Amino acid sequence: MKNKILIFTLVALLVGSIFLVSTSENLLSFQGSMFKASQGGPVDGVEKNNNARTVRSLNCSDSDGGMNYRQAGNVTLYDSRSRTTLKSDKCKSDGIRLQEYVCMDNRYKGDQTFDCSRLGTNYICEEGACIQNLYTIYNTTNTAEGFGFIDRNPSVYKEEALPVVAVVRDNVKVLVPRGYELLAKAHIEDLLTCQPLLTNFYGGIEFPEDEVVMKIYVSSDDSNLGSSAFGKIMYRRSQENIDYDLETVITNNPEGFLYNSSADYCANSHELTHAYFNRAPLPNWGNEGLAQFTQKNNQGDIFDHIDCQAEGYFSYGEWNVYSDMSTDSVLDYNTAMCFVEELVETYGWTDFYAMLAQLNRFQTGELVWDSFGPYHFVIDVLEYVYGAEVFDILNKYGIEEVDYAA
Repeated sequence: MKNKILIFTLVALLVGSIFLVSTSENLLSFQGSMFKASQGGPVDGVEKNNNARTVRSLNCSDSDGGMNYRQAGNVTLYDSRSRTTLKSDKCKSDGIRLQEYVCMDNRYKGDQTFDCSRLGTNYICEEGACIQNLYTIYNTTNTAEGFGFIDRNPSVYKEEALPVVAVVRDNVKVLVPRGYELLAKAHIEDLLTCQPLLTNFYGGIEFPEDEVVMKIYVSSDDSNLGSSAFGKIMYRRSQENIDYDLETVITNNPEGFLYNSSADYCANSHELTHAYFNRAPLPNWGNEGLAQFTQKNNQGDIFDHIDCQAEGYFSYGEWNVYSDMSTDSVLDYNTAMCFVEELVETYGWTDFYAMLAQLNRFQTGELVWDSFGPYHFVIDVLEYVYGAEVFDILNKYGIEEVDYAA
């Protein structure tokens, strides 16, 4: 009997030892074969962190569902006293690797480091998730990007000397001071949606250049100005204002310039219009009028407070055709917008599209104009499309023959 008991005891100990070894191996193995058991070595781009505990007794929840590299998530740990600890997915400093915290089957599996480039060569880590990098960023200079005229005219453009980077996606390039790349990306997103929006608004006329180029720079005298030159868009911003612009992008502030940007809202509609028709024979009152009118129709309710008939009109005789239209630029711009709006209300959208098509013939070189744009705009565009009756509207706005005579 004693021998039987001894044999039974030995068998029980042997079985128990096998069970303990098997259980220990299972505990050291990450579910889903993400880690080599007990080695911590990389498998399919995943590294087990030295401080990670693969199995814990803590209950938990994971906002991104577990091992989800494409979505930033938070793991919430619950201890026996119902206290919670939050672990948030985050990117390593190299911008490529992701530190992913994982909860599976209500059990905390620790954290791991995942190389986002395993998902594709153009994947990076940003804000706690692996995403496709749609942008190219490089250091550059004004001269290299066609803005050499800024350096040649410092008293006019007033740029603070700062390192410049170019941010590129598709056919849009935005130059910003280094450190403002997120602001550049926000403008790129807007300009990419603006192009089809304005092409439709202009009756099918596409942007005439190979790429849309914008430069945002810090002014040396704290001035602020939006402008367009040689088909390029420029924003001169004081240090305070460019910092505010970046902050509104980061915080998604409803007061930000780009907050409402969408498929039917173009925040850059005004300056983009100037870039659209940069080679057309447009005097300032035509150029700013078209830009304001485009802005009114593609930038929400920005000008809904202006009643053209009730506001009255500012005499063209006080405008300066080749520089600022007058000292009261707001009134000038709005009056110019009302002029274009009256053309549409009087003659309809079909003739408006015909006017733009005629302008575009100058853009493409089919028609040629000399240095005096007002004559060509009035005679070769407005009269050509609308007929002699258009002079009644011109006279109403104080635009007389002497102002556009060849």
